[in-house]
Amino acid sequence: MRADNPIVDYWFEEAAKPASETQQRTDVYSVILEVGLDVGVDVLAAFAGGRARFLSHTGDISMWEGGDGPAARLIAETLEHAKTIAQTVAEPHSGRLTAPEDGTIRISVFTGAGVHRAHGPIDGFNDHPVFNAAVDMMNELEGEN
Repeated sequence: MRADNPIVDYWFEEAAKPASETQQRTDVYSVILEVGLDVGVDVLAAFAGGRARFLSHTGDISMWEGGDGPAARLIAETLEHAKTIAQTVAEPHSGRLTAPEDGTIRISVFTGAGVHRAHGPIDGFNDHPVFNAAVDMMNELEGEN
């Protein structure tokens, strides 16, 4: 089955493979960063196809549909740095989660093996390369609109 979407096509192909072939896959297909604020949640999604979305707690939405420029570089950096989370968090997580609380962050990394999540206080992520690249990307996407 073809969905004319490389990420969806990939998931169809992966679903057809035995589990032993996909469990070691650490290719990153997307990263979702959720930042809990006292007034809501900011959400950034970066996709391997070079696209990104930023949903602000204010209701504003910024999109990057690909191409060259600083946002494209930051998307690639975020996805590359996210491999460390996929490799460090041994077991993929499943299930629906509530929004992060004020002052916390959750990074979800979607790979061929499943979703790997890292979460905790924002201060604990200040020096994490995924967080830094994602914050730079949020600022870049806000500046594009």
